[in-house]
Amino acid sequence: MASPVFRKLALAGLAVFAAAALMILSLPLLASTSLIRDRITQEVGSLAGHRITIGEAPHITLFPDIRVRLKAVRMLGPGQGNTPLLKADELEVSLSALAAVSGRIEFTAMRLVRPVLFLDPDTGMTLEAALPRTGHVGKAIARVSRQLSDARNKGKTKDIPGRSIGTIEIVDGRVASADKDEGKLFLSALNGKLVWPRLNAPLTLAMSGIWNGESLSVEGAVAQPVLLLAGGLSDVELSLSSPLLIANYDGTLNRLPSLHGDGQLSLQSTAPSRAAEWLKLPFIPGISPGPTGMKAAVSGDAGRLKLDDAAFSGTDVTAKGALEISFTADVPQIAGALDFDFLDLDALMAAFTSPPPETMTSNERIEAKRRLPIGLDVRLSAATATLASLSMEKVASTVQVKDGLAVLDISDATAFGGVVQAGLRLSSESWPYTGELRVLATDIDGKAVGDAMGRPNRFPSGTGTISLILEGKARTWRQLLEQSSGSFSAKFIKGSIPDLDAGAFRKQMEARGFFGLQLLEGDVFPFDVAELEAELNAGAATIQKAEIRNSDNLVRLTGVIPYADRSLALSGTLGPSAPAQEPDPASDPATGDEIRFFVGGSWSSPFITPILATPLHHP
Repeated sequence: MASPVFRKLALAGLAVFAAAALMILSLPLLASTSLIRDRITQEVGSLAGHRITIGEAPHITLFPDIRVRLKAVRMLGPGQGNTPLLKADELEVSLSALAAVSGRIEFTAMRLVRPVLFLDPDTGMTLEAALPRTGHVGKAIARVSRQLSDARNKGKTKDIPGRSIGTIEIVDGRVASADKDEGKLFLSALNGKLVWPRLNAPLTLAMSGIWNGESLSVEGAVAQPVLLLAGGLSDVELSLSSPLLIANYDGTLNRLPSLHGDGQLSLQSTAPSRAAEWLKLPFIPGISPGPTGMKAAVSGDAGRLKLDDAAFSGTDVTAKGALEISFTADVPQIAGALDFDFLDLDALMAAFTSPPPETMTSNERIEAKRRLPIGLDVRLSAATATLASLSMEKVASTVQVKDGLAVLDISDATAFGGVVQAGLRLSSESWPYTGELRVLATDIDGKAVGDAMGRPNRFPSGTGTISLILEGKARTWRQLLEQSSGSFSAKFIKGSIPDLDAGAFRKQMEARGFFGLQLLEGDVFPFDVAELEAELNAGAATIQKAEIRNSDNLVRLTGVIPYADRSLALSGTLGPSAPAQEPDPASDPATGDEIRFFVGGSWSSPFITPILATPLHHP
């Protein structure tokens, strides 16, 4: 009874074997016919969406799999001309054997050897122009694009055909500006693979190359490539790795009406200044030299980017906040707010006022001086901050950079137990460069100021107010301190000057010799009020009023303090206290029991000598 069953199974197996043998034996015949040979070029062009030409007849191999090798391949750009969009020394195509037997062309893999992609925006040869408009991919993009524009299909799954694409391998590729020797080379040594099994399947990319003299590798994945090319939204993962920069993006992309992204971005660089130069960013001096990183939720397009929940890290500094960057003006414009744990305001201002590097040509240096590299309008807050020798806490400030003007405004800060406000303006809009510095410190502790200046025995204690105004020709704020003019005033109440013994001072004056200030150390000189008013000009302070008063003594000083070289040239009097009044310049400042003296030397080592009042004898 089983013999009919076995007979049927044997016949079925024989039929399958015969079909397989027929398929194998027919491959040479099929490959030798013009059906396969002539359609290879046509199918490659249909897949790419551009006209394809070859310089030699295709070479076909059948074992171990079907491969077609095309020599001197040229992909022609849009239009009626013969300008190549891409050319390659060789294109090797792997075909499906089953599809070939049935008379169809179905690619499983492609291999481009030494391809060159030509891009030149001046002639219209762009990536946008390179997108397929016809062929299998172009038709799929057009179909999905129509569905996206149809309001009835909103929210529906797009109908993307499942045609096979396969793996595309690049060997020693390049991207250049023109099909000539003088064409600019953008990318070289391109090697990698693009894996796209079917039109409706995800696409992955792994590529390496050389750009601007540095090696880099790029990896990526696109969930719906046809939908993205048609102007829809697709999930995208991208990563770039080089010795100077590591970048990762995980989010969504939308190509139309302009490339728009929304996702998570991270950047890391071991040498930010070199990375900026490699990326051909505008010259920005003062970039942190150490490792720098950033993570943020990014959204926007090529014209404007928003960075939310941004976290920045650098050498000994971290910051959090939100920024918005606009690229529509001549230079990038950055606005937003950042909160630092520590902020070096010296380094911040140096980033926009330091001279350009000597490696620039003279014309480049002039332009870099005249035009600042970016525009800024950013609110900065910091737990602690430094400006020159001033250390501050709870700092609220704003930095603005626009059209050759750099402004730093400290609206509120805590320093020396009081409140500090400051404003710095540096302008390079026209020659000569100008600057302005204003500082107001109220309710500060004089002892804390002396400790911060490293002179605890030379600065009065007590609660006081300090005001500083400087204006002049300057490129940097340090030049402003040394070359400008302005005013300085300080007033302290209910304090004392350490290591200033009034009794020892009188004894030294009676000896009528010069002596160092260190000989007066010991007791303190208490005061009810200590005031100083001075005019500043070209690195020197000319004293307009200087008085130290208590219930018993009154000290007055006049003269010049060249603060640029830290020297002293003062004359003064020490006498009994009197009601506060303006001294008469025409009268003798030393009358009665007053002692006149001179103070000279340097800040670190001052000396004092008495001024002897010799009476004039009239004939």
